[in-house]
Amino acid sequence: MPIIVSRKSLAYATAVRGAVASGLAVFLEFAIRSAAPLPYAPGCLDLLVSGGLFAVMVVPALAIACMAPQFHRTRQLLTAAPFALLALNLLLAFGQISRVFLGVVIVDVAVATGAVVVALDSRRVVAVGILPCLLFGLALRWLPRGTALADTRGPSVVLIVLDTTTANHLSTYGYGRETSPNLDALARRSIVYRRAISPAPWTIPAHAAIFSGRYPSELGFEPFGFTDSAAGSIASDLRRSGRPAAGITANPILFSQPMLEDGFADLWGARRLTRPFLPRLVDTLLFRRTALPRGDQVTDLALDWVDRVAPRGEPWFLFLNYIDPHAPYDPPRDEVERFAPGIDPASVDAVDYALGTPPESPEKITALRALYDGEIATMDRAVGRLLRGLERRGFDEKNLLLIVTADHGEALGENDFFGHLRGLPDTVLHVPLFISGPGVVPGEVSETVQTVQLRATVRHLLGLPDLPCLAPPLPPWGAAPSLVITEHREVPFFAEALRAHYARDVDPWHGDWFAAERDGVKAIFDGRGHGLSYRLHDDPGELHPLPLDDAAPLVRDYEAWRRTTCAAPGSSG
Repeated sequence: MPIIVSRKSLAYATAVRGAVASGLAVFLEFAIRSAAPLPYAPGCLDLLVSGGLFAVMVVPALAIACMAPQFHRTRQLLTAAPFALLALNLLLAFGQISRVFLGVVIVDVAVATGAVVVALDSRRVVAVGILPCLLFGLALRWLPRGTALADTRGPSVVLIVLDTTTANHLSTYGYGRETSPNLDALARRSIVYRRAISPAPWTIPAHAAIFSGRYPSELGFEPFGFTDSAAGSIASDLRRSGRPAAGITANPILFSQPMLEDGFADLWGARRLTRPFLPRLVDTLLFRRTALPRGDQVTDLALDWVDRVAPRGEPWFLFLNYIDPHAPYDPPRDEVERFAPGIDPASVDAVDYALGTPPESPEKITALRALYDGEIATMDRAVGRLLRGLERRGFDEKNLLLIVTADHGEALGENDFFGHLRGLPDTVLHVPLFISGPGVVPGEVSETVQTVQLRATVRHLLGLPDLPCLAPPLPPWGAAPSLVITEHREVPFFAEALRAHYARDVDPWHGDWFAAERDGVKAIFDGRGHGLSYRLHDDPGELHPLPLDDAAPLVRDYEAWRRTTCAAPGSSG
């Protein structure tokens, strides 16, 4: 006599097996990611979210159990769906199909398939599958791994770029609100450059200049492309000196240029490492902007890299990009309450303001700045936790060369500018710059310098030979530039957004623009006779523009520099 199984019993059995499969998938991911040579820093909430996402994959099997129990083979097969999502999560995290990844997937599929087979017949899978995976992952993450000090062949190097961070809103640089207490503490044991200027006002060319030691025009920069693909970089220099080079970036567009990846053994996107496949897919299908990773996530990943992936007892190089202050400004609730009480971040559209829509009232500008301050404080807290974590692991000014700067700043209503892609105001160009470590005597440098000088500075501090065609080391190891230069080639996507916004080309800042500064005089010009100038000593807020003719020598000197500067491809690699 056939045994009749009710839909309710099938649904219950499927739910139990699905829960077991989901739990096993969570711990398999935890174990595999803990063993893999890439950063991984999950919290309890992250593991719960993963479990929930894996459980969602069992819903089709549960629906079949309730509505079509005769398809028992399909139901059993779909119970293994969490492991398919697990494989996609791993593919997303690894970033490319490699032999290592394929090996991991094969092991994953083999273990998962066996575990599911056991789950279909017995609940002993909890002991057979989940507990070993959990213990394996815990052992890999927290068993002692020996000394972490890099004292055998010179110091390790950490380069931190604070994306979209203007020096004008850091308490370290005299801002009226205490936005950066951790950077304040760092400044007391560092050389602080009181006026560092970015060679470009947006991410790709600014990072390229920092990495390569050459200005965007020297690199042949055309938006989203470089003609000089062999310029070399800080990462390639340090790799040749025996330091493995890795990077973790919260800004996803740093992956769009091979030049920016030059020298890195690995350059990971923090979002790729922290956001599972399914939410990323939903964001894509709904055309929804994915939230940028918080600074705390970058710090967690960086410390995990130091703990598990960095070479033991050998020096290394780690590049980190924090992006909290980038628009839209939406700091955590505690920072909103501290810096912007009563302000709803959703009511302040920084992106729309950057496209030329004027704020509805002065109160909106005040709210914009308050939220930006909250983002600065959020990032500062994450950087402080990173520095304390490195110190606990034995890395300090005796064996760690630490550089903290920004790619560019942000305009927050000064002179009616917002964002960083229109005009070249000081709020966009003036960035923080700190250096600490072996051979560095704490103090201040008041001369105007540029972040393009960092590559030569790192080489000098590490005893590497000079290279031709690089911007010189920073003072006190080199000279301040005789002409301070910022170059802003028109950004195609932003130009299109402006045209769509205005419906015609009425924005005066379209096209290519340049800034040149010397002895407190600054010229901003477009090469077509348009521009203005400022006397910064008398007008530090750039409130009183003067005719461009008042700074005509700066324009001529910049044009002469463009004609004569060393720009031979590959000459500085």
